[in-house]
Amino acid sequence: MCKKFFIVAFLTFAIIFVGEQNKVSAADYYVGTYESGLRAYVMTETLHFYGNYRWCTVRVKATDDRQIVYVDYSFDGAAGRRETFKNSQGYSGIVEDGTVEGNIYGYALKVWGDWVLGKGTSGATFD
Repeated sequence: MCKKFFIVAFLTFAIIFVGEQNKVSAADYYVGTYESGLRAYVMTETLHFYGNYRWCTVRVKATDDRQIVYVDYSFDGAAGRRETFKNSQGYSGIVEDGTVEGNIYGYALKVWGDWVLGKGTSGATFD
């Protein structure tokens, strides 16, 4: 009887442990506040890289607790020039440090680096 209990307990632990190893986390990551006063959060599970870290897309949730606006971004870069962005609100430009867009791109670079090092758990996808 005791032997059966230990076998069941071990198998249960093994199943839970293996299941936990394959989990990714989907969460909202704060990246700053727009001039409108809406706080911007990267929806981590929507981050997608194409080819390399210089080209990616992501959805941002912007909120002031009364309303939520979803903004889709695409980022593009190439060797020898600055990274640029476009979003679904019609804004585009060069990625500048200290801006919401700069913080989004900085987060993306961190996720890419974690993935390269085998520590990626953000929920991002890669082509």
